Amino acid sequence: MILQKIYDESVEDNIKSLFEAWPEISYKISVKPIEVGDDTINVVYIETNDEDFNKSVGVFESKEEAMGAFRSFAYELGFEDYPINIAFLHAGFDGDKLFLFLKAKNDDNIKQFDQLSVEKLTKELPNYQRVVIYQSAVLTYLKDIYPAIDNIAYVIPHKLSSIGCQTPELSDLAKIYGVSLNTKEDEIRFIEKLLQDPKGLCKDKELPPIDIPL
Repeated sequence: MILQKIYDESVEDNIKSLFEAWPEISYKISVKPIEVGDDTINVVYIETNDEDFNKSVGVFESKEEAMGAFRSFAYELGFEDYPINIAFLHAGFDGDKLFLFLKAKNDDNIKQFDQLSVEKLTKELPNYQRVVIYQSAVLTYLKDIYPAIDNIAYVIPHKLSSIGCQTPELSDLAKIYGVSLNTKEDEIRFIEKLLQDPKGLCKDKELPPIDIPL
């Protein structure tokens, strides 16, 4: 597994505590500077040898249970999973009926949910370590039925605000990029494209990458 945390004065003690509790797990540590807005932050990564968790079978019923316990302790110390599975979540209305759209990164398949099937969506979301949202209202709506969304949501308006920028309308951005947005499916594909090439989002400032710690 790969865990990550923004570097702070406690991170070295956190790592020491983690592996004093789990001395049988071998690991590698790396630090990467990342530009965010006008600043640079350092992100610490811990990569474990997952086969080592087999050594804990006996104390735990399985390797997976041992990995879960390790993760839980790491979360308490402020680490989070490095997001490997990333999705995009978007919403739209048909009359007064709300629809939600979910698209995994680099996957053309788009799943659609309405208010009656939103529970199915909440069962899909744990498959992802990061969910990218362009509309803040989507986060507000989902928090009531799936509070854990707060831990994985990369909300573009919030990230733009953190670097001193406003959120453009998708229709305005589509004109800059020369893209036609006729459906909500078009919009969610466009949002994914924006994160690959965010030139129109915030002038010359760097938007935080979607995979850095939240």
